[in-house]
Amino acid sequence: MEQVQFDFIFPELVELPNSNILTSDNWLWILHANKIPPHIGVSCKGLYFSLKAKGKDMNVPVNKVLKLLNDKNITSYFLRLKVEWKMEEINKIYQLFDKATGQKTSCLSPIKMLPEMNGDAQQLVDLLNFLQENQLYDRVYGIYLQKGEQGILHYSPSAIEKRISLLHASRR
Repeated sequence: MEQVQFDFIFPELVELPNSNILTSDNWLWILHANKIPPHIGVSCKGLYFSLKAKGKDMNVPVNKVLKLLNDKNITSYFLRLKVEWKMEEINKIYQLFDKATGQKTSCLSPIKMLPEMNGDAQQLVDLLNFLQENQLYDRVYGIYLQKGEQGILHYSPSAIEKRISLLHASRR
């Protein structure tokens, strides 16, 4: 039996007690957390933002995104960030992008441009290490957690390219 290898482990990952807590504060969302690679987005004061292979989500109420996650039983993690963002900043950054096209323009690209984020991050694990080292998150919650799921699975930069290419091909 192959042992699961995590690039990043959340020692205090607990089930999301109440989805309403995601309607305030600033959050990093890790969707399909048990997949390679996972997808990430952010929310600010109850509105969700994400860059995807088919476009982007901007100012989407978090309850709408949570409904989709719940309808499809998607394993997801939520990190409450100890950062201050202004909605105008987030909108301005996401307006710079059309869609994810590969590693150079992925779901991480707009996030690492946000204030207090790591602009040098190449992958999610780089951003998570930066957030942890700088104590920029204080809680980690999850939904649809399975036994043994405790972090971000190991993946290479080529996995990002492969996944985005696959998503683009499936949209044709």
